[in-house]
Amino acid sequence: MLKNLKIFKKNSLNFLTRLTLFFSLLASCSQEKSQDILRLAITDKVPSLDPVDAYDSISLNILGNIYETLYQYHYTDRPYRIEPLLAEAMPVISANQKKYTINIRKGIKYHSKEYLEYVTAHDFIHQFKRIAFQSNQSNGWWLFDGKIKGINHFRKEVGQELEKIYTTDIEGLKAINDYQLQIELTEPYPQLIYALAMTFTAPIPPSICKSNDNNFQKLIFGTGPYQLDHHDLTSSLTLKRNQNYRPLPAIEKVHYSIMEQSQTRWLNFLSNKLHMTGLGKDQIPLALNEDGSLREELNQKGIQLHQTNSLTYWWISFNMEDSLLGSNLKIRKAIAHALDREKILKIFTQNSGVLANSIFPPSIIGHKEDFSVQYSPEKAISLLNQAGFNHEKPLEVNFDLRSNDTTARQFAEFIQSALEKVGVKVKIHLNRFSHFLEKARKGNLQIWLDGWTLDYPDPENTLQLLYSKNHPPGVNATYYHNQQFDLIFENLEAEKIEQQLRTVQKIVFNDLPWVPLYYSTIQVLTHPQLKNYQPSDLINNHLKYLKLGD
Repeated sequence: MLKNLKIFKKNSLNFLTRLTLFFSLLASCSQEKSQDILRLAITDKVPSLDPVDAYDSISLNILGNIYETLYQYHYTDRPYRIEPLLAEAMPVISANQKKYTINIRKGIKYHSKEYLEYVTAHDFIHQFKRIAFQSNQSNGWWLFDGKIKGINHFRKEVGQELEKIYTTDIEGLKAINDYQLQIELTEPYPQLIYALAMTFTAPIPPSICKSNDNNFQKLIFGTGPYQLDHHDLTSSLTLKRNQNYRPLPAIEKVHYSIMEQSQTRWLNFLSNKLHMTGLGKDQIPLALNEDGSLREELNQKGIQLHQTNSLTYWWISFNMEDSLLGSNLKIRKAIAHALDREKILKIFTQNSGVLANSIFPPSIIGHKEDFSVQYSPEKAISLLNQAGFNHEKPLEVNFDLRSNDTTARQFAEFIQSALEKVGVKVKIHLNRFSHFLEKARKGNLQIWLDGWTLDYPDPENTLQLLYSKNHPPGVNATYYHNQQFDLIFENLEAEKIEQQLRTVQKIVFNDLPWVPLYYSTIQVLTHPQLKNYQPSDLINNHLKYLKLGD
C-alpha cells in the first residue's frame, strides 16, 4: 500500500511538473502572440470601408493600410515628398502638362484568394469611373470634376445606371497596355499627383465590382500590407498581415478598439492595453509639464512623446443657407465677437496649439494673418441689437459637435456660456462622428465646430472647402457661395498665386462663413515596445513601417 502511494505521489509530481511546464509554455506562446499584436483605439465606428467614399480620418487610417495607390508620401521626409507606390516611377508629363503617362508595377496581387489576376491599368480606370458614378456620391469627385478629359460627359451619360460603367469609356483615361496608364487633362492640374496618392484612386477590378454589385462596404479588396481579419461594427476591428506583401510587415495583427471617450483611451494606454494614444485637453496636464516636456513618472516607464506641427485646424462654421444665419452678416459677426479665442486655445490645447488668423495653416502658401474680429461681448451685443435680438428677444441657435466625449461636451458648454452672455440661447447637439458626417452631407447643421486635416500640402485643398460646386454631399458643408471666390479658385495661376490667395482670404473673412479658432499640434504618446513611429497628418499607410519589440 505504501509502495503504491509512493508511486502515486511520484506520478502525481511528474504530472504536476508536466502540467506546470505545459501552462508555462502556453503562457509563453500567448505572450509571444500578444507581443505581435499592435493595439490601437479609434473614437467611433468606421464610417466607410469603400475607398470611393472614405474621407474621414478614421476610415482613412484603416483603409490606407488595406488599399494602395499609385503614389504615396515618403514616410520620414519633411517637407512631404511624393514617391511611387503601385507606380514604377514618377509620371512622364507632356510639355503642355496635360498628359500623364504612368507605368504600373507588375506582379501586384489582390488579397482575395478567389481573384488570382494582377493589378492592371484597367483597374485604375474603373476606379475613376466609380468616383464619377453619381450613385456612389463619391467624396473624391471634387478632385477630378472637370479636370480629366471626358469625365464629366461620362458622369452625365452613365447617370445612375450601374451597367453603363462597364461599357462607357472616359476619353481622357487610356490603358496603353495592361501596365501603362495615360491620363489626359482638360488643363494643367499640378495637384493631380497628390490626388493619385489619395485612397479614392485605389484600383478596383471591374469584374469584382460587377460580381459584387458595386458594394465594397463588406468586401475589402485591396493590395496593401494588411487585410481585414475581423470587424465588429460597434466595438472593434482587426487587420492581419498580407502574407504576399513584400517586404513583409513586421507586425502580424493590428487590433482597433472603439473607445469614444478620451479618458477611456488614456486609462487603457496607462494600463498598457494600447500601444499609443493622442493627447486630448484633459490628458495634456496629466502627461506634460508646464514647459511641454514629458512628466517624469511617464519618462521612467520609457514612454515616448512625439510632437510635430499639424496640418489640422479648427473653426466655427455657419450654414450659409440657413434662413436666419446665412442672410445676416451681423449675427455671424456678433457670434465671432462673443468668442474668446485665446481662452479657447488655453483651455482646450493647454496653449499647445496656435491661434488661427488665416484660412491656411502656417506651413502652407497663402498663410497671412488677416482675421481682425477681436473678442468683444459689447460689440456682439450691439450687433445683435442691430439684427433685432436682445435678452428680451433672444436669438436661438443649434450648435453641433463632431463627437460626444467629455472634451466635446466641455467645448459645447464653453460656447453655450459665451453666447448666452450676449443674449444667444444655444441648444447643444453631441453626435457620434458618423452621425455628424451624415448631418453635414445632408446640410442639417446650423452652427458647428468644424475642422480639417489637409489632404495634401497645397492651398487649393483649403479653398475647395468653400467652393460652391462642392456643396453637400460635397465637402462645402457651409453652403458658402461667392462668385468672385469661385472665379479666382477656378483660375489659380502659379505666377499670381500669392496675390490670388490673399484676395480670396479677404473675401472669406468679409463674408464670414467661418470663425477661425486654432491650428493643432500633433501630440502622441507611445509605449517603448512600439518602434519607428513617425507622427503625420497625411500618411495613412503607416502600419507597414512599425515594429514591436523589447
